[in-house]
Amino acid sequence: MNKVKTDRQTDKQNLESHIKAKELIEHLMNTEVKLSYYCQRLRHDLYSASYQDKCEIFDMLKIKVMTTTEAVQYRLCYANQRYIQEVIG
Repeated sequence: MNKVKTDRQTDKQNLESHIKAKELIEHLMNTEVKLSYYCQRLRHDLYSASYQDKCEIFDMLKIKVMTTTEAVQYRLCYANQRYIQEVIG
């Protein structure tokens, strides 16, 4: 009888763990959809934004933009200014 109680308790804990994992996955999927929508909207808004608005958006996103006569470089930065990705266009 103790084995049945132990198995039942283990099954209950496993079920609760799976339910929490499923809820977390659903939350992450919803967050991904929202983030994708936000990025799409931001990309669209950048085309019509003023120069000052673009500067503020890039600053908020920690993107440094450097231009030369030959190329434009976008650098994504950490707060401590170490570059994590560089795109040259």
